[in-house]
Amino acid sequence: MIVAVYDTNVIISGTFWLGAPKRAIWLAKKGAVRVVTSEPLLSELFDVLSRPEGPFRLSTEEAKRVVQDVRSYACVVRPIRKVEVCRDPGDNAIIECALAGGAQYIVTGDADLLSLGRFEDVEIVNVSSFISALEGGRK
Repeated sequence: MIVAVYDTNVIISGTFWLGAPKRAIWLAKKGAVRVVTSEPLLSELFDVLSRPEGPFRLSTEEAKRVVQDVRSYACVVRPIRKVEVCRDPGDNAIIECALAGGAQYIVTGDADLLSLGRFEDVEIVNVSSFISALEGGRK
């Protein structure tokens, strides 16, 4: 089975809008992909959604519901290896999660992460490329 980390931007896009990110979440809920996440990534998601000065400004309860939804289809792993490869230090947590969860993919819309292309055995792709790989049967 394909194992992937969905970046916060993918989860947010798939939660609020139609399109490829919503399909990626649907595929995870259907069991076609195993999504791994970590507490730092879930905390980031909660923070982005509930930040008073942010674009979403969800209440604490609404943001908790989104995080709980992610927990319903994702396996929470505990990163044990620190990496420092990203221009934005916050992005290192995504790679650390992928390594801890044995992910083959990081699915993101983040240009800095996408510019890496790969880290060790983890391919870093946009949502459309991931769905094509998943639905095309590539393992």
